[in-house]
Amino acid sequence: MFNIVINVSNISSSYCYSLIRVEPYTSCSYGCVYCYARWYRENGKPKPYFKVLNQFKSLAKKIKLAGLKPIPARLSTLSDPFQPDEARFKLSLKILLLALKYQYPVVVNSKSVILIQEPWIKVLKQLAIEGLTLFQVSISTLSREAALKLEPNAPPPEERLKVALKLSSLNIPVVVRISPYIPGLSLKPSPEELVSILAKAGVRHVIVESIRTEAGMIEKLGLTNIPLESYSFRLEDYGYPVVKPALQAKLGEYLKLKSLLKDYGITFATCKEGLFSLHTAKDCCGFYLLNCDYAKRPTLYEYYLASLKTSIPVNSLPPLSENYIYGEKLNSYPRILRKPLKNHEKRLIKVASELNILSKLTPELTIKNGEIRLKPILNF
Repeated sequence: MFNIVINVSNISSSYCYSLIRVEPYTSCSYGCVYCYARWYRENGKPKPYFKVLNQFKSLAKKIKLAGLKPIPARLSTLSDPFQPDEARFKLSLKILLLALKYQYPVVVNSKSVILIQEPWIKVLKQLAIEGLTLFQVSISTLSREAALKLEPNAPPPEERLKVALKLSSLNIPVVVRISPYIPGLSLKPSPEELVSILAKAGVRHVIVESIRTEAGMIEKLGLTNIPLESYSFRLEDYGYPVVKPALQAKLGEYLKLKSLLKDYGITFATCKEGLFSLHTAKDCCGFYLLNCDYAKRPTLYEYYLASLKTSIPVNSLPPLSENYIYGEKLNSYPRILRKPLKNHEKRLIKVASELNILSKLTPELTIKNGEIRLKPILNF
């Protein structure tokens, strides 16, 4: 049902280091009104996806036996891995135990509070001791009232921050995803107060991921006075128009947030925005917080970093360090990864070679005389 590697697309192939996903449940019970994952997964009551255990075990075991650098996996992308059904089935717990056994790094993403209970917390602590995990918690707003409307069945934001504080106190790296970021709402009561609260919770990295939703959802989300732009490349991507806040609706708030976070020593990045000059971390996901040997695939961010020093010929990858897997390096990896990652790489090169696509994905790169070049939107 679920491929362990995210499908090729202009979006995922261009932006994402973490294309390996481990999906323990077929759906999600939190009922977030903005949830984009419902476009890709089953609807209705969540069911355990038991096949994921063999999928992940096979991958992790092959990587370890071959002595290869693992690409960190996400637990998970389409449903909360610690939603209430986890108390019964403990699929996510079993996945974490496999990660520990085979020394496979895992990025945990959840709104849940169950993971600070036993036996989950014990495994997370051990993974963190070995540098194999980081925790991402998603928060769209600190307002309990607004969160109840947006995320009716999820734990309130203050409970999620308690989880963040507990995990950070155990030396588990904590990342906050302001996801979805909703202009005029997500930074309330003020950017200063928000950043202070995150710092007190021990947060080390913040990611902003702008809301993307159907045009018909705009009024429900209170975005009627905000300039919007198309998110999808064509109607067929989702079957209906999908929009996101335009750059002018969020850039000022992003810059303010970045500046405040820097004062607390907290790094900042955007997710699927292409605003690379705002990033203060080595990668958007927070992989740099892991303390283990791992690999990652190249993204448009690597084109941006390279373009700070030189122009890059189209139809090619930028210069890359040994920590990246690409090209012939992929031949050493199991077929379950090798084939889809090669396809993602082909799409990335195609995206970076076609101005009409590239300019839609990032305002900070352009193509001139057959070369990819820097197009800065800000002067720092």
